[in-house]
Amino acid sequence: MKNIKDITLLAFAVIGFYTIITAFTKTESNQPQQVYGTPVSHIWEMHGNAATTYLYNKTTGEVRKYFRDSKYYTIPPKK
Repeated sequence: MKNIKDITLLAFAVIGFYTIITAFTKTESNQPQQVYGTPVSHIWEMHGNAATTYLYNKTTGEVRKYFRDSKYYTIPPKK
């Protein structure tokens, strides 16, 4: 009877040790990360006054015009 208890305790100890070791070695850093060249915050530049604001994309040259309506900026509909 004592032999069965020792074997069971040893089995659980081995399983627990294996679980702890694999928890430390399997991290999310093993996944390939997607790398972007320039952060989006450095691409867009904002200019304007209190009523109208323009966003200028430095890489593509795109310009967006935003109208200020109370506390929120609204994008005008495309024509």
